[in-house]
Parts: sequence; structure tokens; C-alpha cells
Amino acid sequence: MVDLKTRQVKNFLDISPVLNLTLHPNRKKLYIMTAPKKAEIEAGEIKIYSTENLSLLKTITYNGGMFIWDTEFTQDGSRLFCCVDFRGILIIDTMRDQLG
Repeated sequence: MVDLKTRQVKNFLDISPVLNLTLHPNRKKLYIMTAPKKAEIEAGEIKIYSTENLSLLKTITYNGGMFIWDTEFTQDGSRLFCCVDFRGILIIDTMRDQLG
């Protein structure tokens, strides 16, 4: 997080490896898709952060593929569609922040 007036870094998210990130249309939540650190694990995580203070709101773990290549929200922001490598589409209910 950067203070736009002073241009100083105020907060830093130490997340690795980041595959993709997307900002909710209401600009209150940031969805960060990460891959497992060990290649043999067939699950990934979506970490949801508050954009106001960068606090972690929730972590969603999904199975069946490691990499999310692309994301797109519905027009009203109620669902987030995630393209998971060679597996299909993962859908997140963003009102409850759970797999839907």
C-alpha cells in the first residue's frame, strides 16, 4: 500500500507465488490467487484482502488445479469466474466469499 501524497510504502503483502489478482468492482476487496509452494500439492488458494487496510479477510482453498490464468466478475460483482488450468471454471460467490 502506497501513500499517494507522500509516495511512501505504508504496507506490503508478502505473498508468493502470486498467479493472478483482481479488484472487486466495489473496490473494497482484492482477490489474490496463489499457487502451492510444493508442486505435488494439487490445490491452490484465493486470498481475499480488504483494500482499506490490507487485512486478510478470508482464504479459499480449491482442489483440482493449481493455476488460475484469468478472472472475470459478473457485471454486478456477485460472482467471480476463474479459469483453472486444464480443469475448467471455478466460480466464487463474492457476497459470501465461498465457492459457489
